[in-house]
Amino acid sequence: MEVHEAQKMVFVIGNAAGGLIEAMGMHAENQERLRKGEVVAYDSAAFNEMMIHRGLHHNALVTQIYP
Repeated sequence: MEVHEAQKMVFVIGNAAGGLIEAMGMHAENQERLRKGEVVAYDSAAFNEMMIHRGLHHNALVTQIYP
């Protein structure tokens, strides 16, 4: 694997890890609100928007890895 390819993969993996951490926080907030009998803060659209913002959807990943 060339250095440039490795850098792309490190970026994608790091971004995915950040997205997972962000999604876990969103999920935890939703669970806390449900425990309190409140409405959730993040719906499925919010999770999808986070993935789009971070470039974690299929087309963005393919474009980042194979420009």
